[in-house]
Amino acid sequence: MQEDKQPVPVHTLDDLLQGLLSDLGLHSFVINILDQAILLVTVLLTAMGIGYIFRRFLLNGISRLAHRTHYTWDDLLLEHNVIRNLLKIVPAILIYMLLPFFFNEGRDLISLLRKLCVIYIIFAFLLALNGLILAMYDHYRRKKVNRVRSLKGLI
Repeated sequence: MQEDKQPVPVHTLDDLLQGLLSDLGLHSFVINILDQAILLVTVLLTAMGIGYIFRRFLLNGISRLAHRTHYTWDDLLLEHNVIRNLLKIVPAILIYMLLPFFFNEGRDLISLLRKLCVIYIIFAFLLALNGLILAMYDHYRRKKVNRVRSLKGLI
C-alpha cells in the first residue's frame, strides 16, 4: 500500500528572509528593501570569500611553482600581476551567475548588477592584458640583442 506523499514546498532564501523580516513586524516596503540588501551583501561576501580562497591558494601555488623554474616569463607574469588580475575575474563571474538565484524579484536590479559585473570583468581582463604586454616587453628588453631596438613606441 503506497501512501500519497505531499510534495515538500520549496523555500528559497528570499522567502525565508522575508518571513523572518515580516515576523519582526516591519512594513512590506521596508521588508523588500532590507531583503534585497541582505541578499546582495550575502552574494558579495560569498564571492569575495571564494575569490580570496582562489587568490590565497592558487596564486601562492603558482608563485611557488614559478620561482622554482628557471624560466623568466613566469616570473614576469607574476611581477606584472597578470595572474592576480585574472583571478580578480572569479568573484565577478560568481556574482554574475548567482544573482538570479538569490533574487526572485527586481529584474531591473539584477540587470543593473549583471551589467556592472560585465564591466568589472572587462576592466580586470584589460588590466591582465596590459600586464601581459608589459611582461612581454620586459622579456624582450632583457635580451642583449634587443636592447638596441626600442619597442617603447609600440607600448
